[in-house]
Amino acid sequence: MKNLKLYTLPLSPYNTKVRLALKLKGLDFESIEFAGFDDRDPVVEVSGQPLTPVLTDGDKAVYDSFAILRYLDANFPGPRLYSADRVRQQKIQEWERFGSELGGILGMVLTQAINNEIDEKATEQAQALLDTVPQVLEDALSNSRYLMGDDISAADLSLVPFLSFTVWKAEQVEHPLAKFVAERLQLSASFPKTRAWIESVMELDLEPISS
Repeated sequence: MKNLKLYTLPLSPYNTKVRLALKLKGLDFESIEFAGFDDRDPVVEVSGQPLTPVLTDGDKAVYDSFAILRYLDANFPGPRLYSADRVRQQKIQEWERFGSELGGILGMVLTQAINNEIDEKATEQAQALLDTVPQVLEDALSNSRYLMGDDISAADLSLVPFLSFTVWKAEQVEHPLAKFVAERLQLSASFPKTRAWIESVMELDLEPISS
């Protein structure tokens, strides 16, 4: 029996962030997936609250993607997600906050799909906000493969899951929520470093998930 269990809504960027971190560290874990927002009794039972992701390590439960990544770095070997250097750590935290802003942009469109309510004005606003993002990333990636250098860190994991929706081709996406977003938000092809960075980080998700 595996000690690590991830209670997850696979499509959620915050859940994807944790899944990528587990795979980056090469940790063996059991994935307990939920298709939607109902039937969260198992999550409540182990963590006392209904939101995913939740990571259990034996009898210990950790929820919130930020807390989970810090728990993984403090308790397991493998590539470091954070830095002991104060300046580098502050920069990683800045990127984490930027990732939360991206979550807000994605949420402007994803909420429409969940509620089955089309709001073209909100979609246009979300795309306009998204259009301001790639140049920031393109500049940050001008001299390195990842945001903090040559290795993936929590900075990359905090942004890429949100942006991955925007590089998918709608006709190749089967999940209705993902297709809805892909049809409405697209990252410009004029930013090759950013697109290559997204694809490189998401390659972690090609590794099989333990079950």
